[in-house]
Parts: sequence; C-alpha cells; structure tokens
Amino acid sequence: MNIIITGASSGVGFEAVIELCLSGQHKIIALARSQDKLERLLEIAKGINPDCTLYALAFDLVNDDYHDLQQFIASHFDNRVDILINNAGVLINKPFLELEELD
Repeated sequence: MNIIITGASSGVGFEAVIELCLSGQHKIIALARSQDKLERLLEIAKGINPDCTLYALAFDLVNDDYHDLQQFIASHFDNRVDILINNAGVLINKPFLELEELD
C-alpha cells in the first residue's frame, strides 16, 4: 500500500511509521518539519527493517509548496495514495483567553 503520514517526527506519527515499516510491504512517505528528526526516524526504521520503502521528507503543511510534494507522489506512488494518516499538529502555547482569531 502507498501510505502518507504527516507529523511523523515524533509521537503517534513516528510510531505509526515504525510499525508500518516492520512488514516491508508498504511504501511510506513520512512528512514532518524537522529534517533532523526525520533522519533519526529513517535511521531507526532502516535499522529495524533495511528493506522497508520509506521516504522521509521535510515538509511544512502550512508554508510549503504542495506542487513539489504532488510531483514526488506522482513519481514514487504512481499518483495513488491508499492511506493518509493526518497526524500533524500545531501547539499554540497561550492561555485560552489570550487566543486570537488568527491563532
């Protein structure tokens, strides 16, 4: 299966990538903002299963250009995504009463 996981640099997204890499039967694109954390993910996943097909891409869902990502998906996934795990999140670290509409 062709799988995309956002928020893959830590927590649930990170663990989902590791679990899905175990079988070696899936092609996975792991997206997160931190290239360093993605490199760590790739190192761990390949250490567990060197045959897993994992593409770890630094990508900011808010600010990056989706055209390049779309091209990558087209070329590596034959333009087909079977599963999307939308796990990315943003923490706005302020008291609730201080939140503004843009937050």
